[in-house]
Amino acid sequence: MPSPARILLVCIGLTAAVLTGFTASAAPPSEAIIYLENLPASHPYREILLRYAELPDTEREQIGAWSRAQDTARNDDAVPTPRPTLTAEQSNLVREVAAALLTARDQPALTADDWPRLPNPAEPDNPAATILPAIGLTRELAYIASTHADTLPPDQALPLYAATAHLARQQRAGATLIEQLTGVAVEGIAHAAASRRLGEFSTDQLRELSAAWSELPPPPTLAQAFSGERGQFFLPIVENLIRPGLHALLAAPDAGLDPDAGFTRDLRLSGLVDLGDGERRISLENQSDGTSLSLREGGPAVTGIRLVNIDFERREALIRRGTQEAVIHLQSKRIVERHPAQAAARLRKLLADFEGWQPDTDKTKPGTLLERLLDRARAHPGGADGYADQLIRDYDQILAEQIAAAAEPRVGDMSRMSHADPLLRLTLPSFGRVARTLNNSATSATMLQAAIHQRLVDLGGAADHRGPSDPWAGEEGVDFIHEPTPDGGFVLRSRYEFQPDVPLTYKFAAPDAGFVRQP
Repeated sequence: MPSPARILLVCIGLTAAVLTGFTASAAPPSEAIIYLENLPASHPYREILLRYAELPDTEREQIGAWSRAQDTARNDDAVPTPRPTLTAEQSNLVREVAAALLTARDQPALTADDWPRLPNPAEPDNPAATILPAIGLTRELAYIASTHADTLPPDQALPLYAATAHLARQQRAGATLIEQLTGVAVEGIAHAAASRRLGEFSTDQLRELSAAWSELPPPPTLAQAFSGERGQFFLPIVENLIRPGLHALLAAPDAGLDPDAGFTRDLRLSGLVDLGDGERRISLENQSDGTSLSLREGGPAVTGIRLVNIDFERREALIRRGTQEAVIHLQSKRIVERHPAQAAARLRKLLADFEGWQPDTDKTKPGTLLERLLDRARAHPGGADGYADQLIRDYDQILAEQIAAAAEPRVGDMSRMSHADPLLRLTLPSFGRVARTLNNSATSATMLQAAIHQRLVDLGGAADHRGPSDPWAGEEGVDFIHEPTPDGGFVLRSRYEFQPDVPLTYKFAAPDAGFVRQP
């Protein structure tokens, strides 16, 4: 069964696994190294991530225990254990991490192309088998850098906190939700570390901290964040696994291969055109009669043949006629047909992996997840294609509703977001939580600016006593709720909720600064 992190990568969300459940490496080190080695050579974090990933497990564990000691004690409400002592070599590595993040802070903003999706060679058509980004290692670097900064005087610590936050925003250039949530977690590490020491900064340093957070690369919008996940995972799963698998299972799942039944025997790739604005076409020539056909990606069938997609990165195109599929290798022009039984097997495996992650109410229903999908496809007037097309439409509609609901400060009734389709019920509830998590992060950054302004007011360094307002207050210019705490710190509270009646609350200028867990 896939790990929770991998399930979330393909939209079957376990948000808490991203925010609180990562260990030193969320993917096996060998897999993380494969991913990192495929990053562009110009990637500003590639070398330091590889350097850390290639350490022996025991080394990473010891450095990780050193860097996470404070958060571990706080989250467990336990008596803090002594922080492990690093060796001279480990201390040097900590300084290397800090130096690498400071250098990368001056590099241009990254894009999704800088965090490429790496298909698994064993299952290249299955997004669920994609090699995970080095998400756990990225989080570890953030802990190392912020913990090292805690040992430095304020003027030296401040740039390192900002560089860690910069790493977070650079991570959020990735196209997947798990990269978005990793970026949120990393920024949270930097945010909490800077917030704990807010009372130590001078007026000039507070202004520098405010400017550093203002200059971070902007995070993607909710629509942009979910669009990447849709294009990278949901659509390929539907087109490469669900649609052909259902076709095969509804037709003849155990049929043998008839060598004379192939539909591409006389076809030859004769042209490939990118017309811009998302319109791409291929031309195929039928060598037996000299006719040709032009197929538009995602468009209607021509003589029964559809162009499902074109993948320029892998130099492949997928075509389909009924239950039959073929891959066109664009470079060699070789066309390779797939047996329907292979499509059936791929779908069986995918849904078997997801079986255990269904809601409890679904687990008690008769039939497996696959059997329920087959029933829905049989009942749909358009058959397997109609069901697959409906799945995409329903996904888009509910996702739009989830994003709209996340724009409301109060958590509404999530039951209205439920859906009859068992596959969508696996996905949609988590999207609402993810959307609110991303909004929480943006609100926290505004809270930090408000907290900095409050400190400047306390120090007599601000002429205007009004700081950044709560964007969720419903009225222009309404401050965050401010409450002093007995230990000399203070709490800011937003009107935005993550859970019903639990507003976003953050503590500043105290050793236990950070998100305040509400009863």
